[in-house]
Amino acid sequence: KSGFTDPYYVHDVPIRCKRVRIYYRLQRRFCKRCCKSAQQLAPGVDDKHQMTAQLIEYTEQESFDLFRSFSDVADEIGRSEQTVRNIFTRRARQLEEEAKRLRKEGIYEPPEWLAIDEVYPQHKESEYCVISSPLSHQVLDILPVNNEKELFKWLLQLPNPHLVKVVTMDMWPEYRTLVRRLLPQSRIVVDRYHVHNLLNVALKEVLKVIRACMTYSEHREHMRPEHLLLTSYRKLSTREKEDEYGVKQPSEKELADRWLADVPDIARAHRLKEEFSDILQLTDREKAEELTDAWLRQVCDFVGDFCGKYKKDY
Repeated sequence: KSGFTDPYYVHDVPIRCKRVRIYYRLQRRFCKRCCKSAQQLAPGVDDKHQMTAQLIEYTEQESFDLFRSFSDVADEIGRSEQTVRNIFTRRARQLEEEAKRLRKEGIYEPPEWLAIDEVYPQHKESEYCVISSPLSHQVLDILPVNNEKELFKWLLQLPNPHLVKVVTMDMWPEYRTLVRRLLPQSRIVVDRYHVHNLLNVALKEVLKVIRACMTYSEHREHMRPEHLLLTSYRKLSTREKEDEYGVKQPSEKELADRWLADVPDIARAHRLKEEFSDILQLTDREKAEELTDAWLRQVCDFVGDFCGKYKKDY
């Protein structure tokens, strides 16, 4: 034995929301035969990051949480944000290589429910196709370019494709064509968000035509902020608010009711939007199809009347 090293410390898992350090000294040993010294090993310590192995594991787990940021995790454990990013990147690469190996060996089992959608990152000119597993809350892959060729290649290399039962997507026809071709046994489900989005786009077009036919005074008297119509009627607030002068203002629901009472054409279009939203909530398929047929007949009648009334501006 040849004394001890200077005191070291490493960061450990926080206890009761407080940062933890472990201080220790290592035993030195000197070999008289070769005249060399060595110090005691420190199992469970990551010298590169000056952290314990269990803190590395805890950081990996927390950094993959979608509801926590890197800076939040770094503030909790007492390390820099860049350290947390490095730990996350290292673990993500390990998982990616492991997933590629399993796919290549045919061991990988795809989830029963796949979701395909695109994202538009900031400061990026192109969009990206994201393939995820909603049941396990995992992103399976991010394709660099959102086009038919890249998605075709990914689905073609997917092992055990017969295990996929449901595929959620938007209304892009290329997605539907590829899934029907490569995953014929799966059921295609259109994301409800995109259906609501199309309903709101149609309602905006109705508002645009009606606004163009109004005078300035009529517009000031009848028209309101369009978010009152685009938001679901059930989600409108019923609470009265006070302005900066302390005067009580009507609630969102009251404003929407006045607007719909003043302009019947907008009320009719808004009612059609709300009715189809109610149909989407049903669990009985036969009843939903019956109501959808009746709803489509109402839409045809509305479009015919609307075109006849606003023929010049339609």
